[in-house]
Amino acid sequence: MNRSTPILSILMVLVGSLPAPAEDTVVLRSGNGRQTRLRGRVVDYDQQQLRLQLSNGPEQVIPAERVLRVETPYTAEQIQADQARDKAQHDAALVLYQKALALERRRWARRAIVREMIWCHRASGQVEQAGELFLLLARDRPSASDFACMPLAWSGWPPSASLERAARGWMARADLPAAALLGASHLLSTEPAAAAARLKRLAINVDGPVAQLAAAQLWRTEALTADAPRTAAWRRAIDRMPEPLRAGPYFVLGRALARQGQLDEAALVLLRAPILYPRQVPLSADALVEAARVLEKRKRPRQAARLYREVIRDHPSLPAASEARAQWEAMTREQIK
Repeated sequence: MNRSTPILSILMVLVGSLPAPAEDTVVLRSGNGRQTRLRGRVVDYDQQQLRLQLSNGPEQVIPAERVLRVETPYTAEQIQADQARDKAQHDAALVLYQKALALERRRWARRAIVREMIWCHRASGQVEQAGELFLLLARDRPSASDFACMPLAWSGWPPSASLERAARGWMARADLPAAALLGASHLLSTEPAAAAARLKRLAINVDGPVAQLAAAQLWRTEALTADAPRTAAWRRAIDRMPEPLRAGPYFVLGRALARQGQLDEAALVLLRAPILYPRQVPLSADALVEAARVLEKRKRPRQAARLYREVIRDHPSLPAASEARAQWEAMTREQIK
């Protein structure tokens, strides 16, 4: 997939002004198991709220938790893209999403398509491409849904040469705090002093998800030394985060708990990523490996081996699979002795 042309065309589509299509129907939860249906045009929709311009009335702002579903027309290309995505055919899905994006006229729906493209790139291990697309969303009032798909580094795997170059460019940007956060997260393993300094400035001088995620990224530098009061503070910080942003922070917390010897709690926290946030594919694979290590320490080899095999089977191209294979083979050799 050529990177420059699609990204330029996506930017033009995101900022363009296009006419709205037919009406949408929003189905709401209204108490006592009842449902309410409102008709109009969805102006915007994210994890916090849905804005609906009623057919015969003013605009309404509806909390997202009340929304059961939005009945809205989608193009055949988007339907096919979703089907390809569900079958883990990410390259095919990306081509179809690109076509759907060119046909979609609603701003909120176009942003949703770009988010799906980011998830596909991430599932394929294409972090640089995912990052560039995310920064398009970040230029225009990003929502929690946007930050949820942000391809941050959490595990400490060293970036490729091309990703490292891109990360330096992202971290150096003064105009977009989200770009600096993204770059610093990937450089924390190779340029720890500069990356940590940038993250500290973001945590202090910016607010919202950028500050919260920058602070959580800094936890990575303390995971080996954090004591119980420190991890208790991390738990409270996670509870204050929007729910979609908690996967990476849970992973760091789980690793720290494992180092403290709180093995049962560590396993439970680590498994939250693959169970609650399955779209965070690389992070979920890393979390499964870490949880398996914890289970080994708890003398539960069968459960550990099951997790290792799951990573090897489901994520063979990710770095976590190599680690899982080495651990599983070591376990097998030990059992033969």
